[in-house]
Amino acid sequence: MGQPKQLMRIGSQTMLERVVDAAVDAGLGEVHVVLGYRAEAIRASLAGRPVHFTLNTAYQEGLGSSVRAGAAALSPDADAAIFLLADQPGITSAAIRQLIARGTPQNIVCASVGGRRTSPAVFGRRWFGELAKVSGDMGGRAIIEAHPEAVVLVELEADLRDVDTPEDLAALS
Repeated sequence: MGQPKQLMRIGSQTMLERVVDAAVDAGLGEVHVVLGYRAEAIRASLAGRPVHFTLNTAYQEGLGSSVRAGAAALSPDADAAIFLLADQPGITSAAIRQLIARGTPQNIVCASVGGRRTSPAVFGRRWFGELAKVSGDMGGRAIIEAHPEAVVLVELEADLRDVDTPEDLAALS
């Protein structure tokens, strides 16, 4: 897209600001933002928001490296963690609360829209060790696919389209 997607605007906010504000408004215990490429510019864009920052120095390896960094930043008291994507600016605090409400330390809760599984996902504490080992660009999807018995799908009334192209962004603006 020629620039960091996280900093692209939809109306008066960047995509990342929209996702972070939804997470904060959902009342999560802690919100961690994993930073990689253009980390300082992205950190500065979130000034004043009650979030923690984690630097992913291996961001070139793909999404898995960000998941590992996020998993490493979890509080030892955390029962579960939700992984939100900066390029899903349609996520809402209500949708996040719906997913969290179904989570347990043992399960994996996945969003579903129109019967199709999508991000975000909530991983119970049981899966933190596996999250710490993911690699490549699949993130937690490999864990989800390997353990269908642990997955709870939650159908959401939310716009969870990924923004991957200028046309995707224009469709949301």
